[in-house]
Amino acid sequence: LGTNQSLDNISIYVLEDFAKRFIAADNILISVFGNIKVTDLDLIRKYFSSLPFTKSRAHTNNDVLQPVKFDKIISGKFDKLQTIVQLGFRAPKINDADHEYIDLIDSLLSGMGGALFKLREKSGNSYQIGSINVSMYRAGEFILFGSLGEHARNKTKWLIDNFFKELEKIKSGSFSDAELKRAINSLIGKKDISMENIENQCQNAGLFEIYNIGYEKYYNMYNFPDNIKSIRKKITDFASKYLKKDNYIIIKVGK
Repeated sequence: LGTNQSLDNISIYVLEDFAKRFIAADNILISVFGNIKVTDLDLIRKYFSSLPFTKSRAHTNNDVLQPVKFDKIISGKFDKLQTIVQLGFRAPKINDADHEYIDLIDSLLSGMGGALFKLREKSGNSYQIGSINVSMYRAGEFILFGSLGEHARNKTKWLIDNFFKELEKIKSGSFSDAELKRAINSLIGKKDISMENIENQCQNAGLFEIYNIGYEKYYNMYNFPDNIKSIRKKITDFASKYLKKDNYIIIKVGK
């Protein structure tokens, strides 16, 4: 949220400038789901049609992935018994064709049957271990994370080494068809559950529209080919492109 100094420096002029640039007719999309009437839409037009237009919201896309020029390790300390480790990679944006396959890699690694979950159960070193994909309009990130208890504080290298080991398995396609099918079914199942909530549909369909992706893409996400071999090829190609050693940072917080 910022520092005390940065918050104190926020003036009414800064807020007015922000409002002019972002609360604008060409930077708003209204999603309406449910049992509505035409007169309800008239009310929306009435109250929002007076918003001004701005030309400062032009988006640019840069699909060239520039390499990280050094291995960057950030360490910090805090008065807790746990040690938190994160391995983060730059990943596709939400409007990139690849982004659905990083969700699939996340599903392969995480969840009750995922490789990272099995690692946690087998070793007993980590309280929590998993991965997460965050796809946004201008950037994306793929994170592997783990929390080590006091009894395993010296296992940081072990955790990071196993992160890379599991990623190498993904890059080489060293996972079974059964594991891949489980990951696909889990991903589609989570999406179907989220679709039962009309608020989720309204929010996500609106986001896909404002990102110029189209709401249809939201409803057709994870429509993978029937051919498992082609899906495996896509996964390995994607992993080799993004999950590499000139494209990550490591963050460790703990004693």
